[in-house]
Amino acid sequence: MATSITIGTSMDADYIYSRLGKELSILQGEGIDVLLEQNCRGNYTFLDCSIEEAKKPEQEMILRHYVANAISDAILSQWEYLILKKIMKTHYYYLSPEEKENVLTKAKKILETVSNCEEDNYLLYRLNRKSKILHKVLDYLSQNNCINIDGFINFRLQDYIEDLNKVIEQAVDELLLEKEYQEFIMLLKYFVDIQEPRLEKVHVLLLPSGSFQLFDDQNKFINNECLEGCMVEMIDNEINYEDLLISALITIAPREIVVHIPERAKVYNIIKTLQGVFGERLVICNGCTRCSSKNRHTH
Repeated sequence: MATSITIGTSMDADYIYSRLGKELSILQGEGIDVLLEQNCRGNYTFLDCSIEEAKKPEQEMILRHYVANAISDAILSQWEYLILKKIMKTHYYYLSPEEKENVLTKAKKILETVSNCEEDNYLLYRLNRKSKILHKVLDYLSQNNCINIDGFINFRLQDYIEDLNKVIEQAVDELLLEKEYQEFIMLLKYFVDIQEPRLEKVHVLLLPSGSFQLFDDQNKFINNECLEGCMVEMIDNEINYEDLLISALITIAPREIVVHIPERAKVYNIIKTLQGVFGERLVICNGCTRCSSKNRHTH
């Protein structure tokens, strides 16, 4: 008796046809005759996978597994982005077209990098997502010989869709944080523009510990009077050195800021913020005695 599984899809069937061909070729390599046929009916394409006669009971089970594997890959590769777009259209319609594209790009990056994990961890994460889909497809095919992928996703993969909802939500949060950051930078830039410079040039030594030291052009420490106001505002809170530095530089409003960075200091975020606020006033030192952590000054 023949064993047959039919797959219906509204998507371009070339990808899944190719994936099925690769999967089923493994069976054929084991001496099992498998037939793969493709038929179009309206907007749908139907792929029929059949074994004329399963000689062993496990051959039917193997066929279902290979078909389920190909369907799972197709869902991740072809449907996932469409689901993300549908979520955007349904729940975040108020965003501009540019913002929607930005969110979708961020969502794809989240799925691809998993919060900047190593490549091996990303592959592990993708395999985990695929595994959840694969088990659902296998469970369905154990009871049915025909599967409509579109309907299956809508009615049987609610957990998967909910996971993608969370990814979009995270991407939207990132977008809003970026907008708030840009508005904050513009406000600080405005304060800098209206301040009268108290010094022509200030040297900033960023320390590996996260703190900093300020010097004038005569290599003297900037006296505490310039920082008093900043410190008073933070006296009741845990000191955030990045905020303190920006507040101090806005208070001094120098015409030029030279930043010195010891090799061990990780300062990408603070440099990005300083560049946003002070623009052309900011200069990054290419290397001098101040930049050497061995020669840094102490209070």
